[in-house]
Amino acid sequence: MTDAEFLSTIKQIVANYLTEYHQRAVSEKEIYVVWRRETSQVMKLLLNASTPDHLMFEISLNAVKNESYLTVYDGGKHKQRIRLN
Repeated sequence: MTDAEFLSTIKQIVANYLTEYHQRAVSEKEIYVVWRRETSQVMKLLLNASTPDHLMFEISLNAVKNESYLTVYDGGKHKQRIRLN
Protein backbone atom coordinates (compact mmCIF):
# COMPACT_ATOMS: atom_id res chain seq x y z
CA MET A 1 0.00 0.00 0.00
CA THR A 2 1.39 3.38 -0.97
CA ASP A 3 1.37 6.36 1.39
CA ALA A 4 -1.40 8.02 -0.64
CA GLU A 5 -3.53 4.87 -0.50
CA PHE A 6 -2.92 4.58 3.25
CA LEU A 7 -3.98 8.21 3.88
CA SER A 8 -7.03 7.74 1.68
CA THR A 9 -8.05 4.67 3.72
CA ILE A 10 -7.59 6.53 7.03
CA LYS A 11 -9.58 9.53 5.77
CA GLN A 12 -12.35 7.22 4.58
CA ILE A 13 -12.60 5.66 8.08
CA VAL A 14 -13.05 9.13 9.58
CA ALA A 15 -15.49 10.17 6.83
CA ASN A 16 -17.58 7.05 7.50
CA TYR A 17 -17.67 7.86 11.22
CA LEU A 18 -18.74 11.46 10.52
CA THR A 19 -21.36 10.36 7.98
CA GLU A 20 -22.99 8.17 10.63
CA TYR A 21 -22.53 10.82 13.37
CA HIS A 22 -24.03 13.70 11.35
CA GLN A 23 -26.54 11.60 9.37
CA ARG A 24 -25.31 13.23 6.15
CA ALA A 25 -22.67 12.33 3.62
CA VAL A 26 -19.15 13.45 4.55
CA SER A 27 -16.49 13.10 1.89
CA GLU A 28 -12.90 12.05 2.47
CA LYS A 29 -12.01 15.36 0.78
CA GLU A 30 -13.38 17.13 3.90
CA ILE A 31 -10.85 15.31 6.13
CA TYR A 32 -7.32 16.59 6.64
CA VAL A 33 -4.25 15.48 8.58
CA VAL A 34 -3.23 17.86 11.36
CA TRP A 35 -0.25 15.88 12.69
CA ARG A 36 1.53 12.63 11.89
CA ARG A 37 4.27 10.77 13.77
CA GLU A 38 5.95 7.51 12.85
CA THR A 39 8.47 5.33 14.63
CA SER A 40 9.66 1.91 13.57
CA GLN A 41 6.64 0.13 15.08
CA VAL A 42 4.02 2.79 15.91
CA MET A 43 2.22 5.43 13.86
CA LYS A 44 -0.16 8.12 15.11
CA LEU A 45 -2.18 10.60 13.09
CA LEU A 46 -4.43 13.43 14.21
CA LEU A 47 -7.16 14.34 11.77
CA ASN A 48 -9.85 16.97 11.61
CA ALA A 49 -12.74 17.69 9.27
CA SER A 50 -14.42 20.66 7.69
CA THR A 51 -17.56 20.09 9.77
CA PRO A 52 -19.16 22.51 12.26
CA ASP A 53 -18.45 20.41 15.35
CA HIS A 54 -15.24 20.23 17.37
CA LEU A 55 -14.45 16.56 16.79
CA MET A 56 -10.82 15.52 16.39
CA PHE A 57 -9.65 12.04 15.45
CA GLU A 58 -6.56 10.09 16.45
CA ILE A 59 -5.53 6.99 14.55
CA SER A 60 -3.08 4.74 16.42
CA LEU A 61 -1.37 1.86 14.64
CA ASN A 62 0.82 -0.50 16.64
CA ALA A 63 2.67 -3.02 14.46
CA VAL A 64 4.08 -4.94 17.46
CA LYS A 65 0.64 -5.70 18.92
CA ASN A 66 -1.10 -5.69 15.51
CA GLU A 67 -3.65 -3.20 16.86
CA SER A 68 -5.22 -0.10 15.38
CA TYR A 69 -7.64 2.32 17.01
CA LEU A 70 -9.73 5.33 16.12
CA THR A 71 -10.08 7.65 19.11
CA VAL A 72 -12.61 10.47 18.88
CA TYR A 73 -12.24 13.67 20.90
CA ASP A 74 -14.96 16.28 21.34
CA GLY A 75 -13.58 19.70 22.27
CA GLY A 76 -10.38 18.09 23.53
CA LYS A 77 -12.20 15.56 25.76
CA HIS A 78 -12.11 11.82 25.08
CA LYS A 79 -15.42 10.75 23.56
CA GLN A 80 -15.00 7.28 22.08
CA ARG A 81 -12.35 4.68 21.20
CA ILE A 82 -12.99 2.15 18.46
CA ARG A 83 -10.76 -0.82 17.66
CA LEU A 84 -10.28 -1.01 13.90
CA ASN A 85 -8.90 -4.54 13.57
